[in-house]
Amino acid sequence: MREREYNMDYLRIFACFMVIFLHVAAQNWSSVEVTGKQWHVFNLYNSAVRSSVPLFLMLSGKLLLSHGDDFSMKKFFSKNIKKLFIVYLVWAFLYAVDTVGIAEILKGNYRNLIACVVGAKFHLWYLSTLISIYLLLPLFMGLIKYQGGRYVPYACILFLIWGVGKEFLMLLFPENLYLKRIFKDFTYALGDLSGYFLLGYALDKYKDRFAKIKTGYLAAALAVIIMIAAKAGELAALAAGKPKSIFFGYLALPVCVEAILIFSMFLRLPKKLDNPKAARIIAKLSKYTLFVYLFHIFVMEHLNIWFHINSLICDPWLSVPLYSVFLFAVCMAGAWIVEKIPIIGKWIM
Repeated sequence: MREREYNMDYLRIFACFMVIFLHVAAQNWSSVEVTGKQWHVFNLYNSAVRSSVPLFLMLSGKLLLSHGDDFSMKKFFSKNIKKLFIVYLVWAFLYAVDTVGIAEILKGNYRNLIACVVGAKFHLWYLSTLISIYLLLPLFMGLIKYQGGRYVPYACILFLIWGVGKEFLMLLFPENLYLKRIFKDFTYALGDLSGYFLLGYALDKYKDRFAKIKTGYLAAALAVIIMIAAKAGELAALAAGKPKSIFFGYLALPVCVEAILIFSMFLRLPKKLDNPKAARIIAKLSKYTLFVYLFHIFVMEHLNIWFHINSLICDPWLSVPLYSVFLFAVCMAGAWIVEKIPIIGKWIM
């Protein structure tokens, strides 16, 4: 049995909080004036946590691709992928019921219910994406084992060129016919989010090569990248007269760099945790992150509908972090309660 890597648990919990922080910051990002203070604060906060999803993918790749010869795709499919698919269907159904309303369903309005299940709540896209990437695991495993994994950096470079690089160049030169033709004629099948999966493994494998770079430098670089991304978005929004998310995509260059820097910093944290009580708590919080991710949108939406509680309850410098902490705590408490419910807890978290 592999020894638990608590630094990856820290990262999972941190990335989960980043997702909540992102959705809180984005809640009123498009509804306030781009010339006002509120929008600039929301935009800065947004820019700071956009790497949350890439971090989750890099984390999964680092852990799963490090299994080695003891990995069984058959076992992984029957245990992990099947459960993830069921969890996806269950939550798609629950959110569909919430959207359509029990009263309408009792009236026989099943068409809207089915449509909402198929359409699924917006944040559930991550589960379907993760399942799709999981299906590529044998290919990633083959790449890692071939000649001792010497071509892993090569594959990561292709991802950075055809994934992150392509998006950046098309942002800079949106009307350039030559670039459009090049990226249309020359494509790379793993140029999408699956590249982050392999990148997480590669950063862990070659982390010793960058060990001399002080963590303080990584943190400083992270702050600079966030400020640049926020300023670029601000200038684009002011020029357009409306909110612009030029660097909010998961393949955007600043987002990729942020993910690499944050992931590298967490890799440097101790893997072991000697305090048994603290270890149990961290493991529990890490386990609850999937439920928190799935549930927090429901809490956000209904707090806004029922009590008008949202990111505008006070000064945005305070409202976003305080509301995010509150949501995180409520959802973690919800996970603790649901875990106690027989059968149900198994299939929704």
